[in-house]
Amino acid sequence: MAGLNPTKRPRYQLGVTQLVSWFLTTSLTAESGDDGVSAREGMAAHQRVQRSWPESIQREVRLKAIHDSEICRLELSGRADGLEATPERLRILEIKTLRQPLETLSPAKTELHWLQARVYAGLWLLSPSLDVPSVELELHYVDIATGSVQSQRLTEDPDVLRGWFVSQWERIVAQFETLATHRQHRNEALASLSFPFPQFREGQRDFARAVYRSLRDQGMLMVEAPTGSGKSLAALFPALKAMGDAHADQIFYASTRNAGQRSALEALQQLAPTSLRVLQLQGMEKLCPGEATAGCQPERCERRTLTRAQLDTLAEGLLEKYWMDSDTLIAEAQKSACCPHQLQSRLQPWADILVGDVNYILNPLLRSDFNVSINRPFLLADEAHNLPDRARQMFSAELPLDPFFAIEQLSKTENKALYKAARTLRRRLEHPPPQDPATLSALSPDLQRFIALAEQQLVSAVDLLEPLTPEFAAQLRHSIQLGRQWLTQSRDIEADFVCLPDTLHGKGWGLQCLSPAHRLQTSYKPLAGACFFSASLSPPDFFCQLLGLPETTQRLRLNSPFPVAHLRTLIYTATSLRLRDRQQATHLNDLCALVTAVWQTKPGNYWIFTPSFDYLAQLEAALHRANPDLPLISQPRRSSLKARQDFLDQFLQQGKGGKLGLVCLGSIFTESIDLPGEALIGVIILGTGLPQPSAYQLALQTHFADTGLDAWRYSTLLPGWQKVVQAAGRVIRNEHDRGVVILADQRFTQRDYATLFPPHWQPTACRTLDEIKTQLTRFWSE
Repeated sequence: MAGLNPTKRPRYQLGVTQLVSWFLTTSLTAESGDDGVSAREGMAAHQRVQRSWPESIQREVRLKAIHDSEICRLELSGRADGLEATPERLRILEIKTLRQPLETLSPAKTELHWLQARVYAGLWLLSPSLDVPSVELELHYVDIATGSVQSQRLTEDPDVLRGWFVSQWERIVAQFETLATHRQHRNEALASLSFPFPQFREGQRDFARAVYRSLRDQGMLMVEAPTGSGKSLAALFPALKAMGDAHADQIFYASTRNAGQRSALEALQQLAPTSLRVLQLQGMEKLCPGEATAGCQPERCERRTLTRAQLDTLAEGLLEKYWMDSDTLIAEAQKSACCPHQLQSRLQPWADILVGDVNYILNPLLRSDFNVSINRPFLLADEAHNLPDRARQMFSAELPLDPFFAIEQLSKTENKALYKAARTLRRRLEHPPPQDPATLSALSPDLQRFIALAEQQLVSAVDLLEPLTPEFAAQLRHSIQLGRQWLTQSRDIEADFVCLPDTLHGKGWGLQCLSPAHRLQTSYKPLAGACFFSASLSPPDFFCQLLGLPETTQRLRLNSPFPVAHLRTLIYTATSLRLRDRQQATHLNDLCALVTAVWQTKPGNYWIFTPSFDYLAQLEAALHRANPDLPLISQPRRSSLKARQDFLDQFLQQGKGGKLGLVCLGSIFTESIDLPGEALIGVIILGTGLPQPSAYQLALQTHFADTGLDAWRYSTLLPGWQKVVQAAGRVIRNEHDRGVVILADQRFTQRDYATLFPPHWQPTACRTLDEIKTQLTRFWSE
C-alpha cells in the first residue's frame, strides 16, 4: 500500500456540543429530544442573564484546541457563555433555557450540560502559561415561561480536570487519524475501480458523466432515466470514482422503497470495491427481533445495557469487516447482546457508503447531525419522483386525541401532574385547530411540559416495585414521539403549512406541509451536492419547484435503452374513470369487456391498476360475474411482507397459463417491482390517478395558486400522472421484454397529458374494443 499523501490531508471541525454528545456522555440518548425553545427565545434569555453579570465576566468567549499532523487536522472549538479568570480561580458559566421544571430534567441532559462546562474549562487549561488553584463550574437554568433563573455549582481540581480533558482529547484525535488513514487508503483503491461490465448501456455513460461532474462541482443534478436503464450502477460507479478523488467524504444512497435499497446493495456487490465500508440503514422495527411484536421499551430492554464506550468498541470491530447490511448488524447484535439500532447509529459517521431511506439524510429528526457535521455526504436520491410526497410527510406532524386521552385516564390516580398536563392537551385538541401561527405556537409550552412529565414517568418507573403496564408505557412513548415531531415542525411555519383536523385518526390536529421546498433547502446545506433520479421526473420544473432545487440544477433526460417497438401503448377512449362516470349502469360492464378482450387476444400475466381499493373490490366482483373463468388475483390490502411476496410469486411461476392481477394504482406494487419476461406482459391502467377531493387537496390548490403556479397542474394533474408512469414502467424490464400498456380513460387524449408522454410510448388512441383487438393482434404477431 502506498504511503499517505499529505497534500490530500483531511480537515475536521468539531463543536463542543458535538464532542460532548457523541464522545463523552455515558448516555446514548443525551443528544436526542427537543427543549421546545426557539433560537430567538434562547438568544434573548442568554442576553438577559449575561447583562446581569459583573464586568469581570467575559461573554461569549471562544476557546479551541487544534491537532495538526501529517495525517489530518482536527479543530475543536466552542463559545463559553461566560468566563472569569483570576489568580484565585477559573470560573465557567453556562446558560441553559428550559420550558419544563428543572426537577424534571433527565439525568442524561444534566450530564451533558456539566460536561460542556468541563470541556470549556479543559480547553482554557490547555495553555501551559495559564494556571489557577481552583475551577468553578456554574449552570444557570432559565425558565422561558417565567424568566426565573436557578443556578447550580461545582468545584473541580484543575490538575485532575486538565488530565481528564487531555486524555479524552488524545483518544478522539486517535479516532480521527484512524478515519483519515482508512479514507486515504480507500481513495487509492477506488482509483483502480472499473465498471463491472464490458460496456455501458445506452445512456448510462451520459448518466455517469453527469453524476461525476455534479459531485466534482458540488452541484445539483436531476436525471430522468427510463426503467431498465441500470440507474443504480450508473449513479454509484461515478460517485465512487469522485469520492476516490476526494470530492466527498461519504455517499448516501437514499431510496423511498426497500426494493431501491436492495438494488443499490446489489450494484455495490457487482462493483466489489475493496476497503469500502458499506452500511445499510433500517428502522428499528426491521432490525430488532422484538420490536415488531412488543414495541421498543428502551428503559427495560436488556439489549440497551451497554455503555457508549462498549458500543463504540463493537462498532470499531464491525468497521473492519466493511460490509454491514442489516443481516450483519442483526447477527452482531445477537452475538453481543446489544441494540442493533444503536449499533447502526454509532457506525454512521465512519462508513463510506450509507444505503437507506431518505428520512435518514433529509429529516432533521432522524438524520445524524454528528455525521453531517464531520462528513461531506453526496446524496444519490433514487425514486426521486416520490420525494415531494415523502418530504411533505417528514415535515408534517399530528396530534391525535386518543393517546392523550388514554394517558389522562391511566395517570389519574398515579401521577396528578401528568394527568393535568394530558387533560390540558386533550381539551385543546377537542377544539378545531387554529389557522393563525401565533395561536398555534401557544400550544408549545403545554406540550413541552407534558413531554417532560411523560419522560420523567417513564424513567422513574424503572426503579419502582410496580412498573408501568405495557399499555401505559407504550402510550407514553408514542405521545412523546408525536409531541417532539410537532414541536420541531411547528416552529417558524409559514404559508406552506396548514393545520387541519386529523382525518387519519378521526379526532385531533394535523399540521400538514403543503410544499417541502423551503425545508428541503435547509436539509441540503450539509451536502456535497446531490443527484435526484427516477424513471419519471417530467416535467422537470414541477420537481425543481417542489424539491427546492436551485436554478443552476443540471437536468438530463435519457432515452429508453430498449427497442421502442417492444412496447405498444394504447389509449382506450370509450370509457372514463371520472367519479361521475363511474355511476353509469354500464360502466363496470364496459371495463369487464375490455379486460376480457385483452386476455383473449393473448392470455398471460397482466396487472389491472384500479383507482382505489374500494373500486378494486367492485371490479373484482363484476369480473367474476361477467367471466367466472378469468384467473383473478387481488393485491392484499393490508398485508405482511410475506403476503406481498406471495402475491408476486404467483406471477413469477412459469407455465401456469397466466393470471390477471388486480392492483391499486399508487400502492406499493406500482413501482420498484421487477417482473421480467413472461412474468408480466401488460398492464391496464384504469383512470388518471388523480387524488381524491379533500380539505388537504383544497389547501394544496390554494397554496399553489397563491404562489403564482398552475394550481390544478401542480396539486392534482402531475401527482396523478406520476402514478400512471410508474405503473406502466412495470412492463419492460430488460432488452428482451415485450409488452403492452393500455390507458383506459378518454382524458389521456387531452392536451395536458399529450405533452407528458415519454418519447418511447408513442400511444395510439382506440375508440372501440375491435380497434384494441386489432392493435394487440398485430403487436403480438410481429
